[in-house]
Amino acid sequence: MPCPPSLPAFQPPSIRASQSPSLRAFQPPSIRASQPPRIPAFQPIRYQP
Repeated sequence: MPCPPSLPAFQPPSIRASQSPSLRAFQPPSIRASQPPRIPAFQPIRYQP
């Protein structure tokens, strides 16, 4: 019992605190800022010419 809570409590915070913020903060903005604007701009025009 004391082992599981100590392991998941030490790993998740260190991995999510170092990878998540850096990866999600760098990828989402660059991908969503370049793709979404182009996709929604092409679809509405094709559906309603």
